[in-house]
Amino acid sequence: MKKLISAIVILLFIGLAFAPSINANVGKEELVEFTTEVCGLNGGKQTVKLTQQQADEVEALFNSIRERLNATESREEAEEIFKDAVVELDKYGLLGGLSVKQAQRLVTGGFYNSKLINTIEKRIKNNHIYSENADFFCLIIGKTSSTVFIPLGRMLSDDILSVLFTISYILPNLARYFIGAFIMTLVLFQTFFPLRTFFPLAVGNGIGLGHSEYDFCYQDYTIHKPAEGFFASYCLAGIKEWDGSFYGQICMYALGFSLSHIGVQGFTGLKINNVENDEVSYIGLALSVGLGYNIPLFSE
Repeated sequence: MKKLISAIVILLFIGLAFAPSINANVGKEELVEFTTEVCGLNGGKQTVKLTQQQADEVEALFNSIRERLNATESREEAEEIFKDAVVELDKYGLLGGLSVKQAQRLVTGGFYNSKLINTIEKRIKNNHIYSENADFFCLIIGKTSSTVFIPLGRMLSDDILSVLFTISYILPNLARYFIGAFIMTLVLFQTFFPLRTFFPLAVGNGIGLGHSEYDFCYQDYTIHKPAEGFFASYCLAGIKEWDGSFYGQICMYALGFSLSHIGVQGFTGLKINNVENDEVSYIGLALSVGLGYNIPLFSE
């Protein structure tokens, strides 16, 4: 009996010695890592770890926002939906270090001069400067693969011609050139001059949706990979939505032997990345959006 009791005690000590490491491994396996990047307000990045259940809830939240956005009837209602979304994201620590109020202003364009924006919006509406696939001043939400975020300063310094091509592509008449020139002026000032005191928002990123890879056999960009997922927006022309596979239609940006198809310019908001998969979720305001289901002609 004494030997039996001694053996049991030894086994218990061995079990206690290995239990912490076993529990730690189980806990580690159950956690999902998310990275939130602030696009605007001089940037910022934060990483949090959520349980699989919480990760599923975040995914369901983005789907819910999309459904609510599709049912909206006014810009004001769309902004309230985005503000509610920020409150929910805050519960999971996914605001990138911002307060709820800061994040709400960021994703709805609250840091822009409202009078100036309203003036530009009126000019765009009066001249019908938008199309089925292109629009301006959009509240956007998306969850897509094959998606890259490119700082606007980098785009300008690397390929100023692509930005100029964007204007000629989206703004084919005189009135549209006026709007494009204004946006470019705003972008240039924010890129090259320290106006943080007067305008404390770094004009945001370009978002590449889909890309074309170089085929050395054909010596051309013939391998195309679209962004896949969903993209919903509330723009000057109302609600628009893309599902399945689609491409950015504004311009191209070279990334090595790949051309990224820019579909969003001037994005300010939150970029949330589940590091375990290729999908990126994002919510915020974009100065211009251009998407379509076909491969852009200028990439062929």
